[in-house]
Amino acid sequence: MKITLSKINPTSTILSDFLLDKIKNSKMRSDTIHYIAKLNLEELAFISLEIPENKTYLHLYEIIVEEKHRNKGHGTQIVKEILRLAKDHNRKEIYLTPRSLDPTVSTKILIYWYESFGFKKMTNSSEMFELKL
Repeated sequence: MKITLSKINPTSTILSDFLLDKIKNSKMRSDTIHYIAKLNLEELAFISLEIPENKTYLHLYEIIVEEKHRNKGHGTQIVKEILRLAKDHNRKEIYLTPRSLDPTVSTKILIYWYESFGFKKMTNSSEMFELKL
């Protein structure tokens, strides 16, 4: 089964209270795009990213998978969809700063998980990671 990313807009209906809370508490810049990841019609996760115009990168701010959907490979499928999205927008890099927003997931584990996709710590930054596409 394929996970899809649906852009959140003012008329979007979000059924998950957990994800609604994450959306409301997410910082949104003018060029930030929010998505809900779904498997069939079930909401799995909230994604926040930026695809700036006239730039070569996508900046991933947040992926928050609802607890009941964790450790099932959904996060991995979501990252693969984000990679596809970046390629569809002709991006050459993805930037992120691994920071756990959940006390049950350590930042160290999160870093290891992102490194499994090929993300590497940037030499000119103490916290940012990048993936060359």
